[in-house]
Amino acid sequence: MASIQPKRVVTRVASAPPSAVAQTGTPHVLDVPFGARAVATAAGARWDAERSVFVWRGDTLPSTLVPFRPARYSWEAHVERALRDAPLAKASAPAESITLRAHQRDAVTEIVRAHAAKRPGFLVADDVGLGKTISAWKAVLELPDVETVLVVCPLAVVAHWRRTIEALGDGGKDIVLLNYDRLGKLFEVAPAARKKIRSKKGLARAGSAPELDVVIWDESHRCKNPTAARSKLAAKLVANAGFCLWLSATAGQNPLELSYLAPLLASVTGSRAADLKDFEAWCQQQGLGLSRGTFGKWEWRGGADDCAKVRALLFDARRGAPAAGLRRRPEDIAG
Repeated sequence: MASIQPKRVVTRVASAPPSAVAQTGTPHVLDVPFGARAVATAAGARWDAERSVFVWRGDTLPSTLVPFRPARYSWEAHVERALRDAPLAKASAPAESITLRAHQRDAVTEIVRAHAAKRPGFLVADDVGLGKTISAWKAVLELPDVETVLVVCPLAVVAHWRRTIEALGDGGKDIVLLNYDRLGKLFEVAPAARKKIRSKKGLARAGSAPELDVVIWDESHRCKNPTAARSKLAAKLVANAGFCLWLSATAGQNPLELSYLAPLLASVTGSRAADLKDFEAWCQQQGLGLSRGTFGKWEWRGGADDCAKVRALLFDARRGAPAAGLRRRPEDIAG
């Protein structure tokens, strides 16, 4: 599958004149905090509105801009490699010797089984502290034919993910780490439609998402509101992904809050749910109390039986097929 491509995105930052971005020399893409944009501009960096990054072109990066060099696996590092038409770096060796615990090894096994069974993904709902990040990344390293990997997580967890990937090795994969607020950077928008988009929801409707081998959604419950812009962007990425890993100790309290797992839940019953409309139809088929209420608002009117049914669909193996998810608490783990 082709690598993750830098996409045209909508931005409210004023773009530089065309001649400013078209400087000569080696492109250096920068990760510039909002408050330091004036500093970067004064040093000669220019905003590339097409890729939503700051770029400085030349042979040697000025010392003023060195602090803005992008971190490994960041979106900016990915764009820089694309602009330079540079090949992927060789697979990095593990920086640490990490031995997975038995329950983490079990999670890896279940994820690999789900992938082999052609499930659209897998939910790791282990409680906090059981090492979901390590289990997920080790599983990705063991999945066959995986080249492109997107990891979406809260901003505060980006550094933790980077350390985990470096500790276990990156397998030579094309990796991008993004926080939930930057999902729009991945979407391409046709020039004719770009001027009409005024919000992230508009971007989700008009933009096209890249095709990815694996997408990891850490703290996936952040997409539990089906009408939120981030959930709509995420749904489009999931639809184009070969396989998704959803990680959350608090995945959702009712079927409505699990709408982001629609493709996974539907696959367990041999159905398909690509969007909210499909998910609504699936819930009705399963007898779950999900419907549209006043003014089209999504509502759940079910009870404990609905939750128990969804829990069984996610965590119980059916007819010899692997389970769609895994949920353990610390007291369930020996030792």
